[in-house]
Amino acid sequence: MGISNNTVDKYKELFKSDTASFVIGLIFLLFTIYLLIAVTSFFFTGAADQGLLEVLKRHDDTVKASQFENYVGQQGAVVSDFLVNKCFGAGSYFIILLTGAIGLRLMGIRRFCIWKWFICCSLLTIWTSVFLAFVTQNITDSFIYWGGLHGYHVCTWLTDQLGYPGVWLILIFTAICFLIYASAQTIIWIRSLLTLKMLRHSDKEGEPVASEEDSFVDADDEDHETLLTESECK
Repeated sequence: MGISNNTVDKYKELFKSDTASFVIGLIFLLFTIYLLIAVTSFFFTGAADQGLLEVLKRHDDTVKASQFENYVGQQGAVVSDFLVNKCFGAGSYFIILLTGAIGLRLMGIRRFCIWKWFICCSLLTIWTSVFLAFVTQNITDSFIYWGGLHGYHVCTWLTDQLGYPGVWLILIFTAICFLIYASAQTIIWIRSLLTLKMLRHSDKEGEPVASEEDSFVDADDEDHETLLTESECK
């Protein structure tokens, strides 16, 4: 028996209702809290859970869930290890932030532009992953991949292709591009910052810094003196 059109329409109306949106949003919010506790706990209890996770990968039934020290148990240890070490490192916090924003949006508590939040959180997740992998690549005695395997592989490839200075330039350039996308005030702030540095540099050298108005006045005076000289020659 096929599903009638009336049944499909009823389900559509159900999921479009405010009650369904609120319930789904609440699920997202609770899941966000769960992930936040699991990932945060990973940085404190992950070292003790690494051996147990390796045993789980071999499908060994001798491991008990009560042996895990993660604040939210065995599944919390598995999920946090996947997000942090296997994926994006500490950048995974932006994924958690996105799920929380979606939950609040569905519950009608805050009105977010989901697409903008998705783009921003995705870019921040990727950039943070590569940045942390780059600055911590010489740390070899930690169980944490601060940039995750994603950041490690991207950082290794970029370093081989561009070298350390090139990677720094790429990171700075992409960070500035993101800030410009997030706020148009970034361009004004950068201009002000560079102008201030130029003024300080000029002050240290003891050279007076002329304003634009003074420059125009000086230019008018020079033109006036040139005209007087030409008239006297005639």
